[in-house]
Amino acid sequence: MTVIRKKITEIRITKMRTVHYRDDDGDLIRDAEEVEFTRPVNTASGSKRMLHYFVDSVVFSFGIVLLQTTVIFFSDALENIIIIPFFVPIINLICYTFFYFIFENSFQRTPAKFLTGCRVINAYCEKPDAKSILSRSLIRIVPFEALSCFSSSGRGWHDKWSDTWVVDAKEYEELRRLLGMSSEDSSILE
Repeated sequence: MTVIRKKITEIRITKMRTVHYRDDDGDLIRDAEEVEFTRPVNTASGSKRMLHYFVDSVVFSFGIVLLQTTVIFFSDALENIIIIPFFVPIINLICYTFFYFIFENSFQRTPAKFLTGCRVINAYCEKPDAKSILSRSLIRIVPFEALSCFSSSGRGWHDKWSDTWVVDAKEYEELRRLLGMSSEDSSILE
């Protein structure tokens, strides 16, 4: 038997809205009616996403400086004067991709997302698979990609193109509740 899973973009909710109409005598009548619509996913705000970018950049920069210092310390300094400037940008891009991949694949969070209580989820409010996380990580090296998080949808290119979302803890719990997911279904970092 196949279980059909509902996506977070398919959650329907019902709300009441006020409607006005005129009765047979021309009097204005106010009434309430139920309206069903697709619930929007409340992603992390643009300012929170920018905070993620800056904090993660500081953590990454600190780690890369430690790595470069260690490499220089344990190798012949004369050779590195010529070789390191050529390889530093390439090594930084590779490390940058792995930084995000390792944290988001292991914990659904980067250091900054731990601080703000946010996490990365897939379309089913679950931990994204490694392929999605890798594509998120690679897309981040596109120039000006970080600015895409200020779009009206609140999702950056690395979110849209990998079909992932960044949500805070409250939204995460609400989505799980609306999808009927129990706490046993949660990831290890609840």
